[in-house]
Order: sequence, then structure tokens, then C-alpha cells
Amino acid sequence: MAQALRDSSIASPKCFATEDRILRASRLRDCESTDYSQQWSAMSRTMFLTTYESAELSIPPVFGRPDQRWWAFVGLYEHDPYYHTVIEFHDEDGGTVRRAILYTDKDQLIQSSENSDMRLVEAHVLLPPKLSNRDGWRIERLDEIRSATEPGSCEAGGVTVFVLANGEEITDSSVGTPTSALTDQVTIWSLP
Repeated sequence: MAQALRDSSIASPKCFATEDRILRASRLRDCESTDYSQQWSAMSRTMFLTTYESAELSIPPVFGRPDQRWWAFVGLYEHDPYYHTVIEFHDEDGGTVRRAILYTDKDQLIQSSENSDMRLVEAHVLLPPKLSNRDGWRIERLDEIRSATEPGSCEAGGVTVFVLANGEEITDSSVGTPTSALTDQVTIWSLP
């Protein structure tokens, strides 16, 4: 592992950004607000996935499609929440298959829930320290996600509210606005 980290391919990782988040961050230029903390918060949520040549796995085609690529590890932006899910679907033989999927964006989670070819069995949110109110990362069962707006903000739906199975509500408000003070709260995803 230490050798892999010193590998020259790590010095030049490949970065990918989810297009919708880049577009969302670019729309900040159109915002009339001078609240730069809100603008930075939206830009910092732009998700980058970094892959390393040394981490790419050689998986025989029998275990996946020839166009699929597999990595032993990837780099993720460390301050974003992630979504660990278990999905269930039927394979070509009619058997039921369960697979764990890590989504890096809530929009991906929402889209997967709308996919009629698979069923979302469970969902957890991995909360970074800045959201978990703890010294380290935290994983909790997720029941619902709401979008909300900071009072006086020009970015409607710019705040995410995570409703956990234990009833706790956690927000990604960049200015620490409590859930009860957020406006225009709309449920955008809930566990089926």
C-alpha cells in the first residue's frame, strides 16, 4: 500500500466532477446575494472523484461488463456527505441480486430510487465531522432528505436537511441555521 501511494500515477490523478453540481456552482454568478459564505458552501459541494491508475483492478469480463472499470480505492472530497445504500434487482436469470452502492451525491440517490428496475432496500448517510457534531465521521440510517432555504437567501433549496431514523434532523447550513428557522422545506427523497 505504501508503494502504491508513492506510485507516480497518484501524483497525476484523474478527477471527475458531477455535471449537475458544476452547473449549480456556476449559477452562483447569477445570485444577487453578497453572502459569500453561502456561495462558497454551494461551490464546496461540487463533488470530485479521483481515481488512481495503481488502484485499478483487472476484473475478468465474466464478473461485469467489458466497459466497466473497477478500483481498489478512490479519492473523495472529505467534507461531503455520502450515501451508502443497498439495492435489490433481478439478473438475467430471474434471480434476486443485492448490491451495496456508495452514492456521492443526493441527486444520484434520488434517481436510483426512481429506477423501476431496482428496489432501494436501505439507505445510510455518512456524515463528515462538520455535519456530525462529532470529532469523526458518522453513519446513520436515513429516512428522508428535504431541501430548504436559508432565511434571506437567493438560492432556493440551497440547504439539505437529513432526517435520520432516530428522528434527529441535521442540516448542511453553512451559517448554522437551525432546522426550525429554514424556510420552504420540501421532502425530495424518502425511504420507500
